[in-house]
Amino acid sequence: MNINADYSTRVAINHHDLPWIPSPEAGVDRCLLERLGGEVAKATSIVRYQPGSTF
Repeated sequence: MNINADYSTRVAINHHDLPWIPSPEAGVDRCLLERLGGEVAKATSIVRYQPGSTF
């Protein structure tokens, strides 16, 4: 998965427009800002933890 992976292009992101995507760990969601690769990847994200969850 490639999201905003072209570093030669400037990008402005409104994180309020991004969906929350469940991570492989229960109770942990993320908004992907940048990603280059699959589940194991170079990535930048905003992470939201539900009470009692860990990652």
